[in-house]
Amino acid sequence: MRIVARVILLATFCLAAAAVAGPPSSPRSRAPGGEPPADSAGVVRVRALPASQEAAPGGRVVFAVAYEIDPGWHLYAHGDSVFIGIDLKGLDKAPLDSMIVIYPEGGPGVFFGEKVRLLAGAGRVEISGRLAADADLPLRLDLEFEAQACDDAICLAPARLPAVVNLTRAAGPPSERED
Repeated sequence: MRIVARVILLATFCLAAAAVAGPPSSPRSRAPGGEPPADSAGVVRVRALPASQEAAPGGRVVFAVAYEIDPGWHLYAHGDSVFIGIDLKGLDKAPLDSMIVIYPEGGPGVFFGEKVRLLAGAGRVEISGRLAADADLPLRLDLEFEAQACDDAICLAPARLPAVVNLTRAAGPPSERED
């Protein structure tokens, strides 16, 4: 089945399941009026680690985007072929050469009859690379963590959560250390 058709089918199924299933188990999953959050930003938080760091053109840069998911909710691992897996947007604009991005693998699970890799609790996407020799510092990297949160009954609308990394010029020559 094509991915678009699966997403439409899943959305329809999620809405029907939500109508029958009642409230999910997460204490923060519902607003005071009993409604679920408007989108996944209501149950997922992100932050850059570190949010600011010194860097030198040609030097190695290492940072992460950490996420925390409310209890009772899960996300899908990056690259999931059925559901919307986590993704870090904006890295294409980062002046990093030989960039390495490591997404968490997640654990095995089954959701609506499909085998998936689920993420729950907290985790992080790790990014490293060499700052381009012609990088103009200071530099602000505006990243977005894309995620769709689901519980055992519904999936919320996907959200893009901001994470900002500020790079300032380091004093001295670039580090040659390979961590």
